[in-house]
Amino acid sequence: MDATCQPNATLDVSPKKNDYRAIVIEVLNQFLHASKDEIETVPVFDTVHDRYQLLDLGWREDERVFLPIVHLDLINGKVWIQENRTDVDIARSLMQAGVERQDIVLGLHPPSFRQMGDYAIE
Repeated sequence: MDATCQPNATLDVSPKKNDYRAIVIEVLNQFLHASKDEIETVPVFDTVHDRYQLLDLGWREDERVFLPIVHLDLINGKVWIQENRTDVDIARSLMQAGVERQDIVLGLHPPSFRQMGDYAIE
């Protein structure tokens, strides 16, 4: 089992990782908004394993809503954008907040597509 899956994993406190962790939380908190209908945008931040999500959670009439809106991971010193169901360029928001372009991976795209872009491949 790799260290990121162990329940007793320890928090990586390197300066760069701490900076990126704070930036990710700051950027995602900007997406939190007042509930509409019976749906709330909920932050799910795991700072030990460095996984960060925003979920839309609730009910739309008789339909259950449980939808990941944004998912970011910190992996090997880089911010991986795993999901983005917003109309906001999260990579740009991260860079404006201080994450370096070469430390952003568009994980929601296949590696072959990432090679053609301006961001990190892995």
